[in-house]
Amino acid sequence: MSEPTLRSRAGIRGRQIAALTVAGMLAVVMLGLGVWQMSVYVTQGRNSLIERSNRAPVALNQQLDSGLPIGDLYGLPVRLDGHYLAQPPVLVGSSPPYRVVSAFVDHSRIVPVVRGSVPSLDTAVPPAPGGSVSLVGIMMPSESTSTGSAPPGAPSGWLNGVRIERLAQGWPTGVTAGFVTLDAASARVEGLEPAIVTFPNDASGNAQNLGYAIQWWVFAIFAMVMGIALARSFGRRSDDADLSDAGTRPEAVSGEDAAAG
Repeated sequence: MSEPTLRSRAGIRGRQIAALTVAGMLAVVMLGLGVWQMSVYVTQGRNSLIERSNRAPVALNQQLDSGLPIGDLYGLPVRLDGHYLAQPPVLVGSSPPYRVVSAFVDHSRIVPVVRGSVPSLDTAVPPAPGGSVSLVGIMMPSESTSTGSAPPGAPSGWLNGVRIERLAQGWPTGVTAGFVTLDAASARVEGLEPAIVTFPNDASGNAQNLGYAIQWWVFAIFAMVMGIALARSFGRRSDDADLSDAGTRPEAVSGEDAAAG
């Protein structure tokens, strides 16, 4: 291979590396922009839930009797009017503080209520108030199955999450598809520490930001595809140049042909 050909191949290799490097850098930037837009989308969803939780409470019974799906109440403050059932409380959680869940009757509906929390499994749980009471708290959906294991000394009925289907197995029929976590004032009235409300991470934000995130990720894939295609194009040009160089190179003249000449 001649020296000019070697220089040409080295130049083409450099252009291939440059094309892939530029494409990779663009893809990284676009991926970062997509991640940023997705974080904005998630933050908007969580902020929306926090904003909902600060609204004035609505009467749960009135809302459900009007035909409103219970899912539309998730994250909203609701008011319960009724009484606690004479059921033993259920402790929830694989580590302290442990939430205390009791059954509450609100106009014939059984509502799981997180009354508050206790610092340890040995802490005596105060009995639920007797008689008719009004409560205010945040309505939340049933929690998904957790991988947490039962802590040592967990009492009978312990759960790793507020799972409505498990609670319904030991309570009367008519359990709502959601539970209420009492606000700090109500929890302290019942002699408990307030329980923390954990909002889901899959809350939806502005669909436009989600679209932007997907768009940037598609652009990143496109940039890499174009970079690879361009690098392969340089390689094909190098191969074509080698074939052309081989076709125009003069053949070596043998000694016999030279003598005959």
